[in-house]
Amino acid sequence: RQVLANGGVFAVGAVCFAVTADALWTALALGALVGAFADTAATEIGTLFGGTPRSIVDGRPVATGMSGGVTATGSIAAVAAAGLLALCATALITDLRVASAAFVGGLIGVATDSVLGAVVQVRRWCPACAQPTERRRHACGTLTRVAGGLPWLDNDAVNAASTLTSALVAAALVLWLPR
Repeated sequence: RQVLANGGVFAVGAVCFAVTADALWTALALGALVGAFADTAATEIGTLFGGTPRSIVDGRPVATGMSGGVTATGSIAAVAAAGLLALCATALITDLRVASAAFVGGLIGVATDSVLGAVVQVRRWCPACAQPTERRRHACGTLTRVAGGLPWLDNDAVNAASTLTSALVAAALVLWLPR
């Protein structure tokens, strides 16, 4: 599920590009890839070095690792990762318009991921440890209970929505940006 959530939109865009050779599909695929990469960088680097995360919605502190929490370090990591991947892409596709659209689309996708994570993603509670979690079974082995959000909207669904957002924004920008 996680591979499909983070790579499915990219795969569709890559296959469609292989069939049509249209820059629109390149932008869609690259936008999804940039969004997934930037979100992963933000999460991993922000969790390790970011300090106390704050809700993207209201600025209140949230537990480290919980969706919807952002740090300045994680945000900088997202921008750096998006920029690095877009820069690498220009060496392969030589279309600055596509790379720029993917960069912007990817960052919008990262923001979408954080907002959806904070507002509608399922939140769970471990009754044994009295700690919030996103997992059905907490690290201690206890089954958790739903504490908020939509019970069916897990992290994989949020990742799929954010990579799709990244891809669609990048594709729309390629249509809008002048050649």
